Amino acid sequence: MTVETIQVSVVLPTTPQRLYEAWLDSEQHQAMTGQPAKIDARVGGSFHAAAGAIEGRLLELVPAQRIALSWRSPKLFGQARATRVELSFEAVGKSTRLTVTHSDLPLSHGESAADRWVRLYCIPMLTYFEPAAAPRTRRTPAKKAVAKKAVAKKTVAKKTVAKKTVAKKTAAKKTVAKKAIAKKAIAKKASPKAQRSAAPRARRR
Repeated sequence: MTVETIQVSVVLPTTPQRLYEAWLDSEQHQAMTGQPAKIDARVGGSFHAAAGAIEGRLLELVPAQRIALSWRSPKLFGQARATRVELSFEAVGKSTRLTVTHSDLPLSHGESAADRWVRLYCIPMLTYFEPAAAPRTRRTPAKKAVAKKAVAKKTVAKKTVAKKTVAKKTAAKKTVAKKAIAKKAIAKKASPKAQRSAAPRARRR
């Protein structure tokens, strides 16, 4: 069976140690994602998240650096069999870059899996670890940026449709005009006056 691997990365305003602990603690994981979770934080321990829609086992644990686990989620990620997820925690100043590597995904499932990682984890984690003193400084620009992109896409689509419509109308007008000119030319040739004016010329020749 052909498989693929995807990577999703996000920089979070927290330390590697705190993020590592939040991932492995059932209550913090639930608060961080907004979905019930139950985690046995040891190698070989079970992992349940998203109210049981995600399940697996912890395979490797390196404090504040790395978590590897088996991952199965037929409902959310479309995976009937177990795949592999690796989380790496890298300090970036006072923040942490979390990189998620999801491997053994069925072919053509990569794009949808990446989208779910962003929606189910990256965005909720940004909100969870956001400094309480400035709850809107990060979310508002992000929402505006998303809105602008959506508007831009719709605008481009409308402009394209408009151009096509104008082109069709212009082409239709040109066709109608050409037909009208052709009809007039035929009518002139067929008129008695045109025939009379043409007759003398024929006799003179």
